Amino acid sequence: MMNVIVFDGVTVDDRLTDIYFEVAGGQCLAVLGESSSAIAEIESVLLRRTEISAGEIVFDGAALSSVHGRDLKRVLSAVEVLKSFASLAEARQQLERVNASDSKLVVMHEPLRSLGAIEAAEAYVLLRQAVTSSNKAWLLLTSNAMLVHQVADRAQVLYLDRVVESGTAAQVIAHAQHPYTQALISAVPQLDPFAQAERTWVKLNPASGRPEGGCAMVGRCPFKHRDCAEFVPELIRDEDGHEVACIYPQERKVIVTAVRRPHAVRPMPRSSLLSAAHKPDYHGPVTGRDFVSD
Repeated sequence: MMNVIVFDGVTVDDRLTDIYFEVAGGQCLAVLGESSSAIAEIESVLLRRTEISAGEIVFDGAALSSVHGRDLKRVLSAVEVLKSFASLAEARQQLERVNASDSKLVVMHEPLRSLGAIEAAEAYVLLRQAVTSSNKAWLLLTSNAMLVHQVADRAQVLYLDRVVESGTAAQVIAHAQHPYTQALISAVPQLDPFAQAERTWVKLNPASGRPEGGCAMVGRCPFKHRDCAEFVPELIRDEDGHEVACIYPQERKVIVTAVRRPHAVRPMPRSSLLSAAHKPDYHGPVTGRDFVSD
């Protein structure tokens, strides 16, 4: 299947460094990072709001650096940008509209930021259905690790200006090895309180500026070693294609996947007090047993 969008060594001063990825039709790539980080630059350079200093962006077979004026506007008209949905109903409406359009690439920037936890859990299903039912390429820019796990096919994690972990969404989220990825996952509440209690929490130290040498996370990482201040880690790929830029990578149990099924699909237990006649319209969770593992 043809790649719709390719970032080939894209660099923007000290905001993006040597970014590589490609997305084919019918696939979703997630770029995961803090909202104020380089993920915002990905959208900006794609839409030519920011000029790149090295590398190339290829969209639908055309190198964007060689397209200008009306031709550029025509090429970019095939890019659809979705921002935060105000409600679940709006998410459904926007996704139906996008899938019916002629767009070739859909860029989603923090689409669920404005939704509550229960609405977001149902929106995961809508987003995944939209991706799998179309031949468009989907680029998800977010700080929500659970959204990446539920919707994306592949994922990259950016810390400051560089990729620190990359692979399939399952590799990057369910088997995260980089401390920064693990910290992003830890920041997302689990819907299942039992799963929440079973997690290993990874919390970064406060940021104190970019170090002059060694790993960029040396001042924030709770697992740093002496070597981390001396050597810059490179992306190392294992035999399964999982890439991690860490001198001492280690998988930790920071996620226990649990997805809440709506009670329209899984009715409330008859024994539940909240299912009694005096509260017939209640559709929220009662205990941790109202959640099921994915």
